[in-house]
Amino acid sequence: MDVVWVGPGRAGLDRIAGALSSDHYDRVLFTGLAGALAPDLSPGTLLAADEVVTPEGEEIPVPLPTALGLFAEESPAVAPLRTGRILSSDRLVATPSEKLRLYEQTGAMAVDMESAGWLSVTRRAGIPASLIRAVSDGAEEPLPPELLSFVTEEGDLALSSTLRALLFRPALLVALISLGPSLRRGRQGLSRLGGAIFDSLGREGR
Repeated sequence: MDVVWVGPGRAGLDRIAGALSSDHYDRVLFTGLAGALAPDLSPGTLLAADEVVTPEGEEIPVPLPTALGLFAEESPAVAPLRTGRILSSDRLVATPSEKLRLYEQTGAMAVDMESAGWLSVTRRAGIPASLIRAVSDGAEEPLPPELLSFVTEEGDLALSSTLRALLFRPALLVALISLGPSLRRGRQGLSRLGGAIFDSLGREGR
């Protein structure tokens, strides 16, 4: 199994398109973080998408991963596992009121900014794709508007942008500290998912 690490935005899509341009891949599983829209979706929960909806209202069916049954059986040891719709937004959804509005408007359980672009690339390549997201922030948790500037196109910490934002807006540090536990649970859920995938592949190979 190959793991391709990409960051957000156009650069990340270009990396995926480049990786999928060969005939090396028969199926793709996309993973990453998403923000909760459903009030009962807590940080750390894994959400397997059965559909992605775009800001324009396009509904994209997504086949559930073939190993979903295995994950469901092991979910107490891995992380809580749900299935449902994900909204792929073209901007950061930052406030609890907007999260609630989008939940009621779209029926999506969570929101991210990459899924529609990812699926567009795999559809053009003719490769089936599945999608599992780990929830990084609850529906009641606000996000700092500057959050996207803290991440580079490669998905790494943009240290200079982060320090500059904290210099001009010290109160931002309090918001980041309060958000920290939820982000940590989201990353832990994603890490446990990766471990479960590699374990299941190892069992299949024996």
